Amino acid sequence: MRRVLLPALVVLCLLGAAPRSAAPSEAPLEGLAGRLARRLERAAIPEAELGIAVLTLGEEPRAVFSRGHMRSLVPASVAKVLTAAAALDLLGPGHVFRTTVSARGRLSVGVLGGDLVVHGSGDPNLSGRLGGGAPTQVLDAWAAQVLAAGVREVQGDLVLDDGAFDREYTHAGWTSEDKERWYGAPVAGLAFNDSCLDVTVRPAGRSGARGTLDLPSTSGAWAVENLTTTIEGRRHVVGATWTTNGKAVQVRGEVALQGGAYTFHVPVPDPLAYFGGAFRRRLEAAGVRVKGSVRAARDGGDRVAGRTLVSHESPLLDTLRVMNRRSQNFYAEQVFKACGVACAGRGGWSSGQGAVVEMLRRRGIPQPEQTEIVDGSGLARANRTTAGTVALVLLRLEQDLLRGPMLHDSLAAPGEEGTLDDRLLTRHTKGRLRAKTGTLGQAGVHALAGYLDARDGAPGMCFAILVNRRTWKGDPKELIDDLVELLAKP
Repeated sequence: MRRVLLPALVVLCLLGAAPRSAAPSEAPLEGLAGRLARRLERAAIPEAELGIAVLTLGEEPRAVFSRGHMRSLVPASVAKVLTAAAALDLLGPGHVFRTTVSARGRLSVGVLGGDLVVHGSGDPNLSGRLGGGAPTQVLDAWAAQVLAAGVREVQGDLVLDDGAFDREYTHAGWTSEDKERWYGAPVAGLAFNDSCLDVTVRPAGRSGARGTLDLPSTSGAWAVENLTTTIEGRRHVVGATWTTNGKAVQVRGEVALQGGAYTFHVPVPDPLAYFGGAFRRRLEAAGVRVKGSVRAARDGGDRVAGRTLVSHESPLLDTLRVMNRRSQNFYAEQVFKACGVACAGRGGWSSGQGAVVEMLRRRGIPQPEQTEIVDGSGLARANRTTAGTVALVLLRLEQDLLRGPMLHDSLAAPGEEGTLDDRLLTRHTKGRLRAKTGTLGQAGVHALAGYLDARDGAPGMCFAILVNRRTWKGDPKELIDDLVELLAKP
């Protein structure tokens, strides 16, 4: 049977429609709407701080409940739903991020008389995450392939072609604190290990002594200053900052004597330099010497490929799973800029924003002034959208028999690894819910959007709940979870 695709404006009108008498078959949904309304009345949350839209799925989608569904609100990481939808539409469900290593110049008796060039496309998976190994596992495999191709010495440079991405590595809307945390890591066409250093600290054998540091081969070509102190106790209070010239990382704080090892992640100031330094080290460890420098490609001519020695691919679906289930901001921004390449030929913040607009246009979703997605992760406080827009995107993707299952699969599930591992664990939601969380705690933003699968003949649903707490004193997470639990109950 052919699906009936109601125009988006019709669905938006349904969301805002006045109550009417329900037909017998619609009575359960009307009863559900009443229970949701009563829960909101008990919460006494101001209308200006809330947006909700709930739609049924299936042949003829219906509006179940709405409250402030066209109100412009900050979505936090629920923005990743729109980023994922843009990727599925503009990059395509079969997209792969491809990175290649090529040799320019003549190869004779193990000596390459030219440059070794790495050509990137924004792959966020160049780490140990997908393979479950060491952070350098991908680079180690590449180095082995270069050696197997007969290269033992590179007389030229190691050239880094970051493809069509710009070099505005961080968004202007991120705070200085954001940029010091792993979730504000820089974005680049060639990026290694989430653009973060992995730092492990351990206590010394006595109080007052320096703690010990372990930075694996992800450390890069910069100095590391150990300014930690071992103290009595079980709780570490440590962190790291870069010197103003970016030439050294300073690890500071208190390492607890009874606290054991502790690992944290520090964004690097220059992701290209980080990538190049790490790859050069892995080449040398494999027996390939680079005599020249490590540098970024200077112009189009410097990006020209030679003979391909390595070709590495990462599927979009694997990327979206990490992005949405773990709410991994770095992944979202890499995808956002890759969408910008597909939309405008250049991967930047503005072209990524244009890609989301293009997705909404393709899906026939009205683009009110209330929606403006300026980064892919939702970290920027300038992001705005509505619960109605997010719900319509979820509905439109569910009606796409190819892309819909990919978006659904990418979302977190209660009790599984990801952002819902300890939430919504009841018998009504486990096994039925797939959703994307959103939190900007200091800004009072909490959100959840996703799918609730059908049960006992009832229709499945998609929903979006956005809370921007400014004056309300209640618990947004508790309210959101209660609303979803009501949706899930018979």
